[in-house]
Amino acid sequence: MLIRLFNFALYFVVAALPIAAGGGIQILSEPRIQVFALVGLSWAVLESSLKPEQFARKSFDVGWVLLALFGVMSGISVSVWEYRNPIGGLPRADWLAALGFALCVLGLATRYAAIRTLGKFFSYELKVQGDHRIVQEGLYRYIRHPSYTGFGLILLGMPLILNSGLGLLAMIGLVGGGFAIRIAWEENVLIEHFGDAYREYQKKTKRLIPFVW
Repeated sequence: MLIRLFNFALYFVVAALPIAAGGGIQILSEPRIQVFALVGLSWAVLESSLKPEQFARKSFDVGWVLLALFGVMSGISVSVWEYRNPIGGLPRADWLAALGFALCVLGLATRYAAIRTLGKFFSYELKVQGDHRIVQEGLYRYIRHPSYTGFGLILLGMPLILNSGLGLLAMIGLVGGGFAIRIAWEENVLIEHFGDAYREYQKKTKRLIPFVW
């Protein structure tokens, strides 16, 4: 329970601190900020629903998680700043904010489905368990890393809710590179463990986007 509460607090702070820094409590009276905060709260609830053994415990993996969350917090901070200080990047359009919210909802649902399908094999740590198998049900029938797909959709959607082009660039630049490295690293570990079985799985699926990449 303690580690779940800590993880919830960590994700909640990542979303809430930049909002507070960008305008204090009064900024919460604005509808787009309320939607933005709701997404952050939902994400914190999702991530804290994991079992204790699924959280990162080794210092290296904890470092990866914290580094990713630092990138997310930076992207959120830039998004809130641009929302308060429009610079003429993306248009201030309701449809764009609605698109951002839809991407976030899709991302949360995708990540939740991926975590539940993978079950005990899902972990913040990069490890192969004794009874590990290649899961090919659900979303894993089409893409190999749907939890990252969900994560990425949330990162794309949040800046759009606030119509922040700079925030969108920050999310892609600060977190996208880390995703690419992590995915390559994970796949090398799985190839080393499963060999040709995982190579065959790679041939039948895409990394993040069904039928595309």
